[in-house]
This record gives sequence, C-alpha cells and structure tokens, in this order.
Amino acid sequence: MRGLHIHYPDSCFVITIGIMKYFLTFILMIAHNLTFAFEISEGFQGNVNISAELDSWQTSDREKAPTTGVFAKVNKDVISFPYSNKATWLRFKLSNPTAENKNLIVYFDSSLGGEIDLFLQAHELKHLAKSGSSLRYNERSIPSTYAAFKISLPPKSEQLFLLKRSGVHQFNGSLFVADEKTFESIQSNKFVVIYLYIGALAGLLIYNFFIGIYTKSREYFLYSGFIFFMGGTVLNLIGGLDLILIEVNPSNYLMMFSAGTVVFSIAFTTYFLNILDYYPRFKYINYAFYILGTSHFILYPIVPYNMSVYMGYSIDASIILVVITMLVMGIRAMFRGSILARFYVLSWGVLFISVFVWMAMTYGLLPENIYLKYSILWGNLFEMFVISLGLAYRIVSLDREKKAALIRVREQEKYRLLLRTIIHDIGNPLNLVIHLSSIVVEQMKTGEDCDVIEKNMNKVERAALSISEIITSVRSQEVQAPIGEKFEITKVSLEKVVDDCLFIFDKHLKDKNIAVKKPERYYPVKANESLLKYQVISNLLSNAIKFSDADSVIEIDCQIEDHGDVCLSIHDYGVGLSDQQIEEFNQKGRITSTTGTGGEKGIGYGMMLVKSNVELFDGSVHVETVKGGAERSGTLVRLRLKAY
Repeated sequence: MRGLHIHYPDSCFVITIGIMKYFLTFILMIAHNLTFAFEISEGFQGNVNISAELDSWQTSDREKAPTTGVFAKVNKDVISFPYSNKATWLRFKLSNPTAENKNLIVYFDSSLGGEIDLFLQAHELKHLAKSGSSLRYNERSIPSTYAAFKISLPPKSEQLFLLKRSGVHQFNGSLFVADEKTFESIQSNKFVVIYLYIGALAGLLIYNFFIGIYTKSREYFLYSGFIFFMGGTVLNLIGGLDLILIEVNPSNYLMMFSAGTVVFSIAFTTYFLNILDYYPRFKYINYAFYILGTSHFILYPIVPYNMSVYMGYSIDASIILVVITMLVMGIRAMFRGSILARFYVLSWGVLFISVFVWMAMTYGLLPENIYLKYSILWGNLFEMFVISLGLAYRIVSLDREKKAALIRVREQEKYRLLLRTIIHDIGNPLNLVIHLSSIVVEQMKTGEDCDVIEKNMNKVERAALSISEIITSVRSQEVQAPIGEKFEITKVSLEKVVDDCLFIFDKHLKDKNIAVKKPERYYPVKANESLLKYQVISNLLSNAIKFSDADSVIEIDCQIEDHGDVCLSIHDYGVGLSDQQIEEFNQKGRITSTTGTGGEKGIGYGMMLVKSNVELFDGSVHVETVKGGAERSGTLVRLRLKAY
C-alpha cells in the first residue's frame, strides 16, 4: 500500500544488530585464529618451511600461557622479531592422515633462537622439550646448532603444538618440518661449513699473529684482534661456537664479540690506511668508537636483563656507523693513491656482495644451496684473506723502503768513512812534507850543500806523491763503490809497500828511537797496492810505533804458511792490548783509540780500516797480546793475504 511502512521497535533493532555483530565477530575471530594444519603425506621426505602457517603472540608476562583469541597469523616465510624482553609464542598444527606413526624433526634455521620450549596443546599445555642457543649444546632436546625438536605423530591424528621463545637477541628465521634423514643431512652439511670456516679463520689468525710477533708491527696484532672478534661474532650467529664450546653458552657473549669487533675494526683501519697522517682530527672519532665499544664490552655482562635490549639496538647502530666510517676512510684513501686502500675496498666490496647474495636467496630471487646459504661466511673469509694479502704487500713495501733507507745510510756512511780515511791516511805523509820542507828551508838559509838539499827535496817529493796516491785511491773508492765494482787486485810487492810506509814514518821512528827489524825475504800477494799500503800496513805500523816504548824494536816477519797464504806479522814490544780491546776488535772490527806511549792521539778508525780492506782481498787479521816474562810484552798482528 502506498505510504505503508513496516516499523520495528528501536529496542528490537538494537538487540538484533548487537547479536549479529557479536556473532560475526565470533565467526571472524575463530576464522582468524584457526590454525591451518600441515598434512604429513604417506611417504613424506624433505624439508618444508611452515612459517607462513604459524600463529604468533607476544607477551610481557613471561610466565603467562596464551589463550585462543590472542594469536595472529604470521603469513610470512621468514619470522622476524626485534630485540625484546617479551616471550614469543608460536602455534602450529600437524596432521597425520596415514595409518603409520610419523617421526619428524621441527626446527628453526636460525642458530640464535634463545631459549625455546615445545608444548603440546591438549586439554592443557604439556611441556615436551627445551632447546635453543641459550642452552648448552648437550642440554638441548637435539644436540644441534639449530633449535630442533623430535615430534611423533600417531596414525590418523592431528595435534596442536606451541613454541615459546625467550631471548633478547633479534630473531630472523623460519620454522621447518623435516624427516630425520633430511635433517641429519642438513646438519652434516652445516658442520662441514663450520669446520671449514674455523680452519680458515684459525689459519689467518695464527699467521697474522706470528707475523706481528716477527715484524713487531701493531697492524698485525690489531688485525689478529679483528679476526678473533669478527670470527667469534660470525661463529656465534651460525652456532659454530656452540659446537666447539659445548660446556658453555656462547650466545651470552655475542654482545661482547660485537663490541670487540667495533674497537678492533676501527683501530686496524686507522693504522692500516695511515688515516691519521691525512686526517689528524679523525682520532676524536676513533676515541668515540673506542669508548662506545669498550663500554658495551664491559657493561653487557652486568646490566639488568631488561636493559640488554637497548644495548642490542645501540651496538647495532654502532656497527652500522663503523662500517660506514670504514668504507668512507677506505674510499678516500684509495682516491689519495693508497695501494693498500685498494685491497681494503676490494675486501669489503666482496663482503657486501655476499650479503646481497644471501638476501636475494632469502627472498627467493636466487635458489637456495649450500654455497648461497653460507655466502656471508665465504664473503667474510675472502675479506679476511684479501686484507691479509694487503698486509703481506705492506711487508714487501716496508722491506723495499727499509732497503732504500739502508742504501742511503750506507752511502752516507761510505762518504763519512772516505772522509775519515783521507784525514787519517794523509796526516803522516803531510807531516813528513812539512818537516822536510822546514829542514830544506833551514839548509838553504845556512848554505848547505846542494846534494844534501836535493836529497831532502826528493824525500819531500816522495811524501807528496804518497799524498797524491792517497787522494787518487779515495777518489777511486768513491767512483767504484756505488756501481758495485771491485777494486783492481794485482800482484803487490810487500817489500815495496813496507819500505814506503817506513819512509813515511821515518821521523816518528827517529823521535822515539825505535829500530825496525825486517824479514830476510818478502813474498808477493794479491791485493790493491794503494789500499794495502795506506789503509792497512800504514795503520799497523802507525799503531806499532804509537804504542811502543822509546828505544824499543818493531819486528816485521813474512812467511809462507802450509796452506799457501802469506802471513805478514808486525810485533811491537809496547803496552799490548787488553782482553776487552781484543774482543772489541773480533766482534766490531775496531779498537777504541787510546793515548800512545809518547802522548800520541788517535781518531779510532785505523783498525776498522785495516779489517774492512783486508777482507776486500779475501784476507784476515788476527790480533793478540804476546805473553812473556817482560812487564810489557807488546802486540802481535798477523796479516794473512793470498799469495800471488
């Protein structure tokens, strides 16, 4: 009928709507919380990810048991929980429609699960087993690097299970159902990877540590510390430390390993790339990281449980900042032309690529296999290996620099030695020239006979020629030594060399009234005449005169020894040498200069020149104090040279 309206009372409408709303909510709640049952087929084999079929619930009350209406669907293949001091509950159903009993393994592929309890939901919660990284390896339901449980499903049954996870660490992983054989295979493959990683890690650690001891280089000790803490962090994350330290709970020390990694990574990078040479103010950033890492290392074991959650976030932030800082330092050092920075950037580049590969595998972009599943481990090993190559290159570079510096020092020492030589050797003939010149001048003033004056002038000329020979010899040494040439070795007459030296020291011998006893015969030797005369025999005779008493004698002898060498000996009867002086000569090739018996001064390089030059001729020098009845027995020097 036109204008006719059916009218419900307001109270009935409200009640009806309320009932419908309650009923719809109840239906949606049941549908939402209804756990999907994973069905185990007749010949079930393999490994199946059931994470997306889980229900989850978190509570701050760690002792509270869940009720039906609090769960929410996960709907993801990877379960992720941040740092938290809450308890996480996961619920799943397994169905066995077959007529056989099914023995299965349920496990998390994350090795850092914390403490995980398995319950069976029947009329009430029934605790079945306990596992996870918070327990010692042998205390776990199944001794494994995974949090794994054995489940037995009766025939024609459907069972509801709950997992309670307690732990502050971040959790990223998946829940799998596998048959026992497949799980054993997965676990065995992981053991192989862990042992390979530990072996390679131990090799790198021992190598760098002992190289550090050998070279005394702090870079190697810092890198050894980095390898230890970085390797400990990685092994902790994959359960490797659980496997080798079965009597402790390594996951409790993950924060300390991470903190140590922060400190040693920034310290090693700074010294390896010589960052402070370019950016001195960077030391303040280093101090901040050192304080941050050290404080986490010290405080984590003693802070309350609730506070450890916040420390987890702060150490992660520290690690991110350190990684960014290290990359920036490496790239800037590389642009400055540092070859070591190329090793450094390459190593971290490979590590980042391995992380991206792992993430691509995790999200299904790449197939899962043992190589990609542990790509971060392989990347970490490659990173450490490349850095070790960089350190080895550093040794080569430092060795080259050291050799170049040594060559420069030797060149400087050579020129100092040449200067000392010319000063030392030229003194005696120059004094003779001055002495004879003064005699000639006096003789000319007094009208001395020309034959006498000519004789003395010949002596002056001979002494001047000696000075010229010394200068020529020194110039020859300066030219030949840098290009590695040997001095000319020829047949040298010992008689001529000794006579020339005695001529130079004629005045000294007369001043102290020292007689010289010569041998009846001399033998020719292989040597450089100039060096033998002015830097060997001259020095030996100079010392013999210097340390002889007045009115004494110097004996010179020349003999052929049984093995064919020529032995020239010079024996003075003076003060002799102390045992300390003889030891100094044998070890250092020199004798500290002392004052002679007539007050003569020396410069202390004579015997050093003797030893170094005789060795050029493949000869040797032996010095000893002669033991005798006299109060002063004197010194005997035996000079052995190759016979010509």
